[in-house]
Amino acid sequence: MTTIQIHINGEPHTFNQGSTLLDVTTQYSQKDQSVAVAVNNDFVPRTQYAHTPINNGDAIDIVAPVGGG
Repeated sequence: MTTIQIHINGEPHTFNQGSTLLDVTTQYSQKDQSVAVAVNNDFVPRTQYAHTPINNGDAIDIVAPVGGG
């Protein structure tokens, strides 16, 4: 299978071609953790993760909310 190179939070990672954003978030975020995700600086709603393909060279930012007051 062909692989692609992407960056997650600035770090290089390899995924199989045809992977989706859901594949990335499943692998790189904790199971019960709520996260916000942007692909190439564009926010992606959680409902679209399974329908958002990742492409070679994509920059993906995964951030968890920080509580405070």
